[in-house]
Order: sequence, then C-alpha cells, then structure tokens
Amino acid sequence: MTVTDLVDALKLPAGAIVNKRVPKALLAEYGATTPAQRRLIRNGLEELRWVAALKPGTVGTGAYRDETREYLEIIVLNVRFRAGAKSDGLTELIHRAVPYPILLLAVDGSVPIISTAHKRRSRRVPADFTIDGEVVIARFDHDCSSAVILQFRDAVGLPNQPAGTLYDLYRSWTGIVRALQAASITGAFKAPITAHDAARRATLLSQYRDVERQISRAQAAATKESQVARRAEHNLEVSHLRGQLNSLAARL
Repeated sequence: MTVTDLVDALKLPAGAIVNKRVPKALLAEYGATTPAQRRLIRNGLEELRWVAALKPGTVGTGAYRDETREYLEIIVLNVRFRAGAKSDGLTELIHRAVPYPILLLAVDGSVPIISTAHKRRSRRVPADFTIDGEVVIARFDHDCSSAVILQFRDAVGLPNQPAGTLYDLYRSWTGIVRALQAASITGAFKAPITAHDAARRATLLSQYRDVERQISRAQAAATKESQVARRAEHNLEVSHLRGQLNSLAARL
C-alpha cells in the first residue's frame, strides 16, 4: 500500500483534483505558533501537496452547518515526512493549521498513514475552527495483511460513503480509519455499519489505549521495585490488565 494506492482507492472525481504543492512556509505561517513548531515543520516535513478539494459542486454532497460545525469543504492532503520526523506531532499540527476538515495521507519512512480530525467552532473566537476531539491516525504497518488492505480499499471509496452531507462523509471516513486502527489489534478489518457502531469502536479503542498505558506504568514500577513482594504485586496487576486488554480486543 502506497499513498498513490490510497488516492486511487478514494475514487475521487476528476473535478475535485487539485494536485498542487503547498509551501512549507505557508504551513509554518498559519499552523505554527511557537519557534518549536516552526522547527518541527522545517526539519520534519519533506513535501506537502494539496490533492483534492471536496465541495458540493465537485462531489455532489451537500454542505453542513449548525451552531457548532461548518463542513463546506473537505481537503485531501498528501504529506511526506523526513526520516526521524515526529510524525504524530506534525500530523496534529497540520490538522490544526487548516480550518477545513482534512483527510491526510502521509508517508513516514516507508509506512503509509491516514488520519482525520473533526473540526468545531472555537469557543473563544467563533469565526475560527479548532480540532474537536482527537486526531485519528492509522498506519499501514508492515504486518498489515493483504486481506485488511483489500477490505480497507473496498470500504474507503467515495462512492461507498453516505450520500448526505460532507459531515456525514467525513464521519464515515473517520469510522473507517478507526476500523483500520482496530485491525492493527485484531488482525481483521470491519467497517462500521452505523454511526452507533463507529462511536462504540471509538470508546473501545480509547479504553484499550488507556489499559495499555496502565500496563506500561505497572511494568515500569515492577522493574524499579526492589522488594520481591511488591514486584509480585505489580506483575499480578500486569497480568490482570492484560486480561482486560484481551477482553477489549475481542469486543473490537
């Protein structure tokens, strides 16, 4: 799976294609608020391209507005990170820099990445937009099976998405990215059927990551512990948490 494969899998109409290079200086101007962020862009970003602009007039899907959200356009971007770049930090920075919701297709080394992040109006400055919730990132790691890739390709195409609004489209793509996250745990790709399915999976993935963090803390505590009895308690906690992890994986 390559970024070219990802773009092809989206099955975007020709009228939506932009295919223009975006200068890093422009991203730094609008997305970086600190010197550290500007260095992150300068040192970690090789190239950024604007792949497509999905608007009602280019994809035949209606705009969406309410008191919290405004989905008038979805931007598809392609980014290539430099070796050793802090890809997660750069991914979040890019999503924050652009006022429109982004479907971000990236390459970190040789690993393709796809990410989404919902947007809402800023509570402090209603004319501005900010990330609503988390940046949802999934990787096509080297152990990603051909079956998972094939099922993802079948699910992600624009013709297979809801025909309602751009918000419905973006929510569907976010659910598919989370399905890919779940597949990295379970080995099986299952696209959500309903919004309820997608929300349930998001909750389970959040719980799974939380238990993973608890396991890391317990393992670190066991390593540092000099008393045998206390070390045994930490190891028992790890065993119990691994049981929770397996249970969550089964529900994913």
